[in-house]
Amino acid sequence: MFPSFLCIGAPRSGTTWLHMNLKEHPRIWMPPVKELHYFDDKEELDSLPLTEALGSRYKRYRKRWKRVSNCIKMRKKSDSLDAETLRWCFRYLLGFCNDSWYASLFEASKGKAAGEITPAYGHLKAESVAHIHKLMPEAKIIFLMRNPMQRAWSHFLKQVRNDKRPLESVSDAEFIDHFDSDHSRIKGSYSRILKTWMSHYPKEQLFTAFFEEISICPEELLLRLFDFLGVEASSNYISSEKSAKKYNASSDSGILPDNLAIPDSFGVHLARIYCDEIEYLNDNFGGYASNWIEDVNRLLKLAN
Repeated sequence: MFPSFLCIGAPRSGTTWLHMNLKEHPRIWMPPVKELHYFDDKEELDSLPLTEALGSRYKRYRKRWKRVSNCIKMRKKSDSLDAETLRWCFRYLLGFCNDSWYASLFEASKGKAAGEITPAYGHLKAESVAHIHKLMPEAKIIFLMRNPMQRAWSHFLKQVRNDKRPLESVSDAEFIDHFDSDHSRIKGSYSRILKTWMSHYPKEQLFTAFFEEISICPEELLLRLFDFLGVEASSNYISSEKSAKKYNASSDSGILPDNLAIPDSFGVHLARIYCDEIEYLNDNFGGYASNWIEDVNRLLKLAN
């Protein structure tokens, strides 16, 4: 069976928090591994010549192995590793990657609302989204939005943390190159993402929320989402500890926290990149996007 919902991002916008909280609900089933990366891997592999695809498949296998290894370590640490989880991990790791294999990863859901969270699905091409719709036309789509400027900043801070580099060793040019890269900009192009997915899925099958809601009103956000997914919207299924916790916000050593303020010099550059994008979000969604547009206008004034 295919999942009944997908969360398609955005990256660095609270998707790990969402995964940890959704799996607390007894009528929701989530895979042991958060990001399965099936459809984005398929899209890239299908575009490659056979010789390149073989090497790329090996790289993706290694990434799947790392996800499974981390899952097993975490389950052992929390004393929650069981035979069902191990069977799922072996299927995910050793199965032949095709649509049937992907569907088999959700067999354990047994009538529950089943879904997965892979932020990379957000920037799939229209052809890939059409394929997903063909497989699961009734699926519900979840999209968490974070100020695109903050998202780009957080993304690069994570990269610096992962490289274990002190912030002072990173040049301004490295920051600017990252912000200007297609790799970063495509993740913040929410208008393109939403238009692509909404060309296949009607508005009533799309759930959007703001990153700020995770800090300001996490319980209300989860209750609204439970209702959208068609499961009982009860606070009994919300862990106050998990709903209040921030995930992936900083390294274990606490350096480079995710809420580190963007220097105005970088802010001006990001405002120029995302001013049209944020204006679109403000016009179409309002809410916290109105604060984003105020921030953009402030930064653009500094540039004049």
